[in-house]
Amino acid sequence: MKTVEDYARIRYAFHIEHKKIREIARELGCSRHTVRQAVDAAQPPGYRLSARRPAPALGPWKARIDALLTESATMPRKQRFTAHRI
Repeated sequence: MKTVEDYARIRYAFHIEHKKIREIARELGCSRHTVRQAVDAAQPPGYRLSARRPAPALGPWKARIDALLTESATMPRKQRFTAHRI
């Protein structure tokens, strides 16, 4: 599904205009599966990242940063590490 407007248009055509799923798919140029998902869900689905993004610059330092953050959690508030210091 492309946009929230398409989602609303599909739901309006199905619930208000009483059009069939196949007819809506043909008019809007999307698959019947997409139309069926829009009709079944109360709200548009949110964005989901399919795979984790690589962090080539941060990769070698990730373990050290995690150690500093766990150490910082036990320190007094004024002595904790800031993002800039890390």
